[in-house]
Amino acid sequence: MNSVLRGMKNTATFVNETQDHEGDAVTVRPSATAILAIDSDDRYPNYRVRRTNPSYPFSFPIQKNQNILSGFFKRLALTEFRLNWTLPNISQVWGNNVIELAYVLTANIASSPPTVTTLIIPDGFYGAEELAAQLQQLIRDNTALPFQVIIKNSDDDVISIIAPLTYSFFFSSLESNERELCDVLNIPVFPVPLSGPAPAGNYSIVLDSGIPNLRPMDFFDVVCSELSYNQELKDATSAPIYRDMLTRIYLDDSVPSSSVATTNYYSTFASTAITVLPTATTDDEFQFTVTSSTGFSVGGRATIQGFPVNTITGTGKGWNAEVEIIGTGAGFIRVLYDETPGLAPATLASPTIATRALTQTSAPVTTWDDRVNGVTPFVIYRQFPYPKQIRWSNKMPIGNLTFELYDDQGRSIQDLWNRVYPPTSRAGLAYANSFVWNATILVSED
Repeated sequence: MNSVLRGMKNTATFVNETQDHEGDAVTVRPSATAILAIDSDDRYPNYRVRRTNPSYPFSFPIQKNQNILSGFFKRLALTEFRLNWTLPNISQVWGNNVIELAYVLTANIASSPPTVTTLIIPDGFYGAEELAAQLQQLIRDNTALPFQVIIKNSDDDVISIIAPLTYSFFFSSLESNERELCDVLNIPVFPVPLSGPAPAGNYSIVLDSGIPNLRPMDFFDVVCSELSYNQELKDATSAPIYRDMLTRIYLDDSVPSSSVATTNYYSTFASTAITVLPTATTDDEFQFTVTSSTGFSVGGRATIQGFPVNTITGTGKGWNAEVEIIGTGAGFIRVLYDETPGLAPATLASPTIATRALTQTSAPVTTWDDRVNGVTPFVIYRQFPYPKQIRWSNKMPIGNLTFELYDDQGRSIQDLWNRVYPPTSRAGLAYANSFVWNATILVSED
């Protein structure tokens, strides 16, 4: 009996293995998720508190009377991020607005110590052209010498500093361990001697920068230690300072825009008085008797103005408008209205017809730094196709959260701005409440 059952089992196995299973289907569905939505403005309970007790959005808690999320979820992922950036790229906050200039008469390099002046760039948004102009003004104001600071290569924004005749110079940094103005400009610097002359090799008559990097940072990290608490595989970076992060936001756009528009400038080329009430030729064609038709050509556009309009009866409405010139001759101009005007005006009241001509065309020249986020205020939006998946213990709810932003040097942006511009100050209030960021975090139940 056992041999019979064994034979039947082997037969069934053979038949099952030889069957075509191509039509079998496996049901696959995405994990069930919930949204944890973050808005930096939610650090305020209402707009009255926002106005009267401002704070920066670079380190803030989200606190509620109950758990923010409770459930058996296992994964977290930041999938969307939006940012309204309003912080100037050159600022004492970043420490990138100061440089020292040392200069001396060229004939005295070997015998005299240099005269040293500190140049402090006012906080603001600067492209290469604006920064060069500001540097030139500061150097001239501090030295009373006609230094020149120009853009030598407009394609790359290389900045050239030119000393006046008979003078030589060099730049010096503040010797800090952080990014300074000399690093932004990519120019060589030398220490100022405590006494006596500086080495002759330090000096230049003309000094060219490298290609400047005018952004205050290349990226920043979004950190929330409460959400990365259960992360067993820790984050790491090539930098000496690193933290577990939700995401790293690079300031570049994935598809940068580089549109160039041509601007046409027009001015009045010819103008003449209309001396007789118009005569209709069709519904929207009219012939005007004019003082002179010189300067008016068929196909051109013209502007008619000065006809009186009666707002009660509507008489004269639609006669003052842009028209196309379709005929000219001695003492007349025939025009085509875009829309048929209404009742003819009863009186003239010194109407005129004027034509315009193209007098100038400008095509703006954009250089690479004009398209770099951070040189001007900007908004970025990120939707991550492969967000970081953060492990979570399904036995733990999510309670209070604190979000922090750190720059590419590992510095707390909150600490930097609180130190220089307290949010209760006039400038601090403006910066604190204009910078807004939002994020969407997907929480997976499976």
